[in-house]
Amino acid sequence: SASCVIRNGEYLHATSNEGYHTLDAKTFNTEFFVRSAGSSKYVHVNGANMGVLSLTNKNSESSPAVLNMYGATDYSYKTLKQSIPLGEIAPVNGKNVFQLDGNDIYVCLGRNGVKRFTGNAEVASFDIPDDVKGAANGLAVDAKYVYVAYGNSGVYVLDKTDLSVVASYIHAGGKSANYVSVSGDIIYVSYGLSGVQVFRLIEK
Repeated sequence: SASCVIRNGEYLHATSNEGYHTLDAKTFNTEFFVRSAGSSKYVHVNGANMGVLSLTNKNSESSPAVLNMYGATDYSYKTLKQSIPLGEIAPVNGKNVFQLDGNDIYVCLGRNGVKRFTGNAEVASFDIPDDVKGAANGLAVDAKYVYVAYGNSGVYVLDKTDLSVVASYIHAGGKSANYVSVSGDIIYVSYGLSGVQVFRLIEK
C-alpha cells in the first residue's frame, strides 16, 4: 500500500506500509529500500534536507511516529542525520503530511492535531479539543501561515510562529478536507466528495 511519491532529481521517493523506497524515475525499478517498523507515511525534500515520516509499530489504532532526516541527495538513505520523535498519530490510516521549512518542521498527527518542531524540540501545537471527527490530514506553508486540511473540521489558516488560528472554513455538507496546497493568496483544498475547492486568502 503506497502512501506518497515525490520526484527528486533522477529518482522517485515513495513510502508504503513496508517502508520507504527509491525508484529510478525512468524505469520504476527499486534502487534502495529501508524497512520501517510500521507504515511509512510521507516524504518531503526541502533545500538540503529530506525527511521521511514513519510509524514505529503496526498497531491498528494509533502509533508513535518518527521523522528520519537525510541529506536531500542521499538517494540511498546511507547516512541518517537525525531521528526526531513526533508523538502519537491516530488514526494510523490518515494522510499525515509534514513540511520541512528551514529549521522548522510542521506535521499533521491526525486527531492529535498539528505540531511545529524546531530542530528536534516541539515548540508549538494546534488541535481542536473534544473533536472526535476531525483529523489533521494535510498542510502547506508559506512565509507567514500554515494551511491545514483538518478532515471533517474543515480548513484552518494558522500563524506560523505559534500556530494560533487566523481563519477557518467548514463545508456545510460535512465532507472531509484531505490535502491543501497554496500559491500566492490562492488556497487549493482536496475536499473529499465535495471535490476540489479554491479559496482566496484576504488579509484585512
